[in-house]
Amino acid sequence: MAPFTVCLTQKKGQMRFYNTSHQYYCGIDLHTKMTYVCILNDLGEICLHKNIPTQPRWFLRLIEPYQENLVVGNSTDRFIVE
Repeated sequence: MAPFTVCLTQKKGQMRFYNTSHQYYCGIDLHTKMTYVCILNDLGEICLHKNIPTQPRWFLRLIEPYQENLVVGNSTDRFIVE
């Protein structure tokens, strides 16, 4: 399977991409009280998916078995205040 490609930064029309392969990929959906965590292996198979309290110790305990070769990503929203 080809490595995931993730945009790291964008500067005046240029983007830098991260394209290193890893054994595990973790996506998080971070909210105030709860965080949804999903970990996929390099074949795209779900290894773990779970809602946990939004506290670092919960997250670190959850990813511990995978952390040696894990990349974590999350989406962020831009809030526009007018």
